[in-house]
Amino acid sequence: MEKEKPKKGFFEGLKSMIIEEEEIEVIENKSEEETEEKTEKKSTSAFQPPQQQTAPGKIVGVYDSKFYEMLAAAVDRSNLEGKDYIEFKKAINNMKNLKMAEESKYQAAFASLQGSRNGMTKEDLINSISHYVEVLNQERTKFETAIESKASVEIGQKEQLIETRQGEIDSMNEQIQKMMELIDTKTDEINVTIKEVEESKYSLATNAANFSVTSKMFEENLLEEKKKIEQCL
Repeated sequence: MEKEKPKKGFFEGLKSMIIEEEEIEVIENKSEEETEEKTEKKSTSAFQPPQQQTAPGKIVGVYDSKFYEMLAAAVDRSNLEGKDYIEFKKAINNMKNLKMAEESKYQAAFASLQGSRNGMTKEDLINSISHYVEVLNQERTKFETAIESKASVEIGQKEQLIETRQGEIDSMNEQIQKMMELIDTKTDEINVTIKEVEESKYSLATNAANFSVTSKMFEENLLEEKKKIEQCL
């Protein structure tokens, strides 16, 4: 008896059928002004992501394979016993190459599971989807909590550092402003004092020169008087 090959997780196999990679379609016979266009393959899968809308100043998310694999693993771990949505989706995927209307595929897949041992009811199918949606909601809550925690550590600390450094810069700028004002005051004082020094130097030099000339004249007058006295007496 052959060994049964290990089964891959349902979502691991489903991934390539749900999300199609973007491909580049080269258009021939185009003029030089036209460039290669990128087109995205459209999938008819119920899991096809909605068209992303851009909004000014807002980050728009895109499909990320690592997050898909993380969510798929969480759903696989939460697989309910018996027939449920996962088996239903497998049956749908097994008919992907058949030329059948989607409605017919849904009906055929449901009929095959409904008629099997421990058959699945419509209520079982719908309830199992609700279960997996709840699993995704729990993963979303855990992820958001982790993001908030990481933001608090990485962003919060850095924002606090920015605030602290900005406060230090503001304080330094205030001190610089005060120092500039003090420098201006002292510069004005120096300029006034320089003027006073120059005026004092000029005044002293003038007085010294005037005294020298005056004393010399006085001396000459005395000597002239002496000479006259000697001649006349």
